[in-house]
Amino acid sequence: MSKTMKAIPLVMVAMLGLTACDPAVELTPLEELINSLPTGELTAEDAKAFDDNELVKSATGDYTTCTMNDLVYQPFVFTNPDYYEEAVEDLDQTNTITYYSNNIITVEGEYSRRGWNGETSETTGGFGELVEYNYDEVIYADDAANTIDVVYTRDEDVNNAYSFHKAVSFNYDVFDALFQRMNMGTYLSELKQYAVEYFTLYADSYGTGSDPIYPKESITGVKSVAEDGTTSVTVTWTAQLEILPLYSCELVWGSEYANEYCVRYFEFAYTYTIVDQYITHINVKPFSFEQKVYYDRNLVELPSSVTAENSEIPEDVIAQMDLREVEAEGGFLMTEQYDIVLGYEAMTEYDVANLPDASLYREGDATDRGDGYFFDMTTDLG
Repeated sequence: MSKTMKAIPLVMVAMLGLTACDPAVELTPLEELINSLPTGELTAEDAKAFDDNELVKSATGDYTTCTMNDLVYQPFVFTNPDYYEEAVEDLDQTNTITYYSNNIITVEGEYSRRGWNGETSETTGGFGELVEYNYDEVIYADDAANTIDVVYTRDEDVNNAYSFHKAVSFNYDVFDALFQRMNMGTYLSELKQYAVEYFTLYADSYGTGSDPIYPKESITGVKSVAEDGTTSVTVTWTAQLEILPLYSCELVWGSEYANEYCVRYFEFAYTYTIVDQYITHINVKPFSFEQKVYYDRNLVELPSSVTAENSEIPEDVIAQMDLREVEAEGGFLMTEQYDIVLGYEAMTEYDVANLPDASLYREGDATDRGDGYFFDMTTDLG
């Protein structure tokens, strides 16, 4: 198994801190818009006005904590055969990065992944053996040795084959670069564009022909003001393409699904929250193939014209049904999602007594890159 894992790149952009609410201070375009919006549910027009990439790009700052979750589920059945090995994946990885006032950075992570197993079994989705672990990274300056150090611990075990310590000669430019934050405003605008472009591509593909599929698209927003005056705005954009309209699970899947019905659709979505001009939450689903399963409480009998091959259910028959969603049988069949939570609280001081004892770790080599946020310090920082 390779000791090289996917890394999230650092983007070196910083921003000034919060501005006090002083009437004499000139308001930013984002502030002016937030102040002009009514409290409560926003109209689609107001939500669209707020959902402007230039405004979003300005909503960035030096967060002190950042939790990033990547979720990818792509079974072989929806993948080009030429790319099974690269594309088939069941990944769930979370990194929590914390910046401390005494120039120490920590990363806590959880990793779970199953890749391509070389087979085409529909029961497994083509996923192989589960690789799962947790990890911790600590980055700090060792004044006595005049070095920048990283200590990586896999599964809380100093003696784990993947645990290591590395050090490079101290360099102010390198150390400062480690403390630069990713520009979340720019990152959000890129993720939004990613989702919209995917939706446009699929809508164009399925919106033509003799039986076109008409997309459903909506944007909503809400503004709220807390008792302390903190103002937040949340915007949500969702688009769907109903690929398979409501059909009988019993006819297609078997008799054990009597009176159950399914609908399958592509979904593209993003939602984000800006609190007092700073992004605090991002959730983007650039692409997802999903299904919802319903149980008909009225037990309506389908006409003989509805078969597994001719599954379209007449509208007047659907109108007679009392459909209630069966949560356990729904979900995504294929998805790509990103979730980010940012905190802007004042930095605390890391207790140096908790620094791992580097002497207990093996010295890292060129194959040791850890996981997540930080990269190979020997190669990239040496």
